Amino acid sequence: MRRAVVVGVAFALVVLAACNADAPVAPSKPGQLDRNPNFPPELYANYTPVELPGAATGIVEDISDGGDAVGVADGAGAIWRGAAHTKGDLPFIPVAIANDGTIAGNLDGHAVMFKNGQLIVLDTALSVATAICRCASETIVGSVEVNGVRHAAIWVGGVRIDAGLPPDGTFAEFTAAANGHFFGIAHVPTTNPLTNNTTIAPQAFSWSHATGWHQLLDVSSIESTVTGVNDQGIAVGSEAHVLFPNVIGITYDSLGETSEIFGDPPLLPEEIPDAINDSGNMAGNSCSTPFTLCTSQDASSVALSGGVLPPGNPGDFATSINASNVIGGRSGGKPVLWVPNP
Repeated sequence: MRRAVVVGVAFALVVLAACNADAPVAPSKPGQLDRNPNFPPELYANYTPVELPGAATGIVEDISDGGDAVGVADGAGAIWRGAAHTKGDLPFIPVAIANDGTIAGNLDGHAVMFKNGQLIVLDTALSVATAICRCASETIVGSVEVNGVRHAAIWVGGVRIDAGLPPDGTFAEFTAAANGHFFGIAHVPTTNPLTNNTTIAPQAFSWSHATGWHQLLDVSSIESTVTGVNDQGIAVGSEAHVLFPNVIGITYDSLGETSEIFGDPPLLPEEIPDAINDSGNMAGNSCSTPFTLCTSQDASSVALSGGVLPPGNPGDFATSINASNVIGGRSGGKPVLWVPNP
């Protein structure tokens, strides 16, 4: 059964901790850009943007609970460590960081792990790493090419587990993992109940060793995604539904949808959560194009969490949130952390 709730403009914020998180990283300097006047003052979240050093362009892809951030700076892999945000270079493109400092990423078409200063190629086959278990850094997820077809894959201690495809699937990839919970996207036959046309479309799935693949949304979903999950097994993503004019944000449990997140038109017609921490707090983005999922390439998006993240300019994008509610992403085309104000 679909259980819909109207959340409104803001994602809720409740400050708790998980995985023995450190205190929030202190801002090193205030945001330099004026707030976008298109949003009223009360719509802004109580955050300060902190531009990370050493990058004219880039994005933070993930931030650990201790405050270390990884991402892309001027087209190359980068890490920013600690409260001083000391920048270091990485010889690959990172996608996620665990609390012990292990980093998952990609290099020349192969999933890799960077641990204790050692770069480890996880698979000799064409593969992609998408996420890492924050508190169990030996577990990395993504996809691997098998006989020309992409299968969802898990690497545990460098050993691949091939999760294959759901029934009738043509592509599968895990996009989120935490504490034994695995979520991803698979391309499967999807019928639009209004037109009765069937196409191959991406849909959100959960997966387990015991029961295999489970499609999360019903037949009214034209497309759906999963982008993040917390240790409680609550995942976030989005859905394009035949009855709604815009893509909507979704939270899921392992068996299906738990709630729908509606924006507040016309200011924020879509609110798409991109990440969730163990307290249930989310970071995400608002997009303005109907039936276009929020992506890092969507120049119309603004970053959200408890309101619009300042300065609220088009192209700002939130990718991640840690246990202290520090949010990573991009602002003004540069890698940034948004830090909760005291």
